[in-house]
Amino acid sequence: MTAPRLFEPTLDAEAQYVEQHRDRFATAAKTGFDRFGRGLVLVTIRPPHAPDKAGTIEYVNDSEADRIWPATGWPEATTRRAVAEYDPDSTFLVMFLDYEAKSCRLHRFDATE
Repeated sequence: MTAPRLFEPTLDAEAQYVEQHRDRFATAAKTGFDRFGRGLVLVTIRPPHAPDKAGTIEYVNDSEADRIWPATGWPEATTRRAVAEYDPDSTFLVMFLDYEAKSCRLHRFDATE
């Protein structure tokens, strides 16, 4: 059984979804950074190996990403650069990993709005 879609997975829809739930995402990013260091908020969409994790929102730091990136085909160089360069005091990163569409999309948001 798969979880229902919250939205069609496109860049605009994903950005709107984060904006609608900005407080939740910003809090997850700030708490994650304070606790685990640099990373991003990961939204998992339609994982075939773990359908119960569909729609999961979690913080992934650099060391966790080292384990996850090779297994999922993330654009590793681009993502590593974004994680290394963002300013956690003013921005946060959200990545949508869509297993069915075999895609991942990275977004940067202003944390101060």
